[in-house]
Amino acid sequence: MAITLPALKIGNPLNYEALSVFPLFGENGGAGVPYSLSDEAIASDTVTVTEVSEGGSVPDLLVENRGNERVLFLEGEELVGAKQNRVLNLSLLVAAHSKTTLPVSCVE
Repeated sequence: MAITLPALKIGNPLNYEALSVFPLFGENGGAGVPYSLSDEAIASDTVTVTEVSEGGSVPDLLVENRGNERVLFLEGEELVGAKQNRVLNLSLLVAAHSKTTLPVSCVE
């Protein structure tokens, strides 16, 4: 971390009411980790979201990323389908060519 911090530049603040957020930029001009958003990856059929088992489990869904990029799932995002619609409980970056479970809550 100590090696990385001197290479960062602090950008102009983004302000909203009493909150200010300062973007951080690296030496490479801000190019970051390549990733796709979950809705794009699902639409392109590189990601599938299914029940964890035949019987299902309300607090979990299984995500399989068959693509070459990481996929970002955002907290609060609604996942429609499966046995019932669910909303994500946290943000998660799913690695390429991997499977993992997503913690979700039922919204029906």
